[in-house]
Amino acid sequence: MRKGLFLAPALTALLAACSTSPVSESNARPTQPDHVLAYQTASGAHGDVTITRDSGMMGAGCLLSVYVNGTEAAKLATSEKVTLQLTPGRWNLGAGYTSAICGGASSRRAVQVVVEAGDHLHYRLATTQDDLNIVATD
Repeated sequence: MRKGLFLAPALTALLAACSTSPVSESNARPTQPDHVLAYQTASGAHGDVTITRDSGMMGAGCLLSVYVNGTEAAKLATSEKVTLQLTPGRWNLGAGYTSAICGGASSRRAVQVVVEAGDHLHYRLATTQDDLNIVATD
């Protein structure tokens, strides 16, 4: 019985270390300018899509690439964000690790995003030991 009392907190702490924590957009750092590769200026009507990467140890040594319709648009370290300007329409917003050591193409995920003129949409990149998720936030 006593072993169970000590094992439960240790197991909880171990599992918590295998996931990331949300970072508010206001607390996230802008990614380095040389990590922003596309979709910084839209001619005419557009919406802004801000992607924020969670904080935490999971995948911390690896950059995550952000893709728009399959084109690499930015690279994010933990607790970083980027805002992309997209014209109105349907877009595939994707993310994946930049290195095969960190998961490579096998961990790439994508969601469909509908952008309207004047939108400011928010997404977070969350990782666990087994998965990478793109989650819409308010």
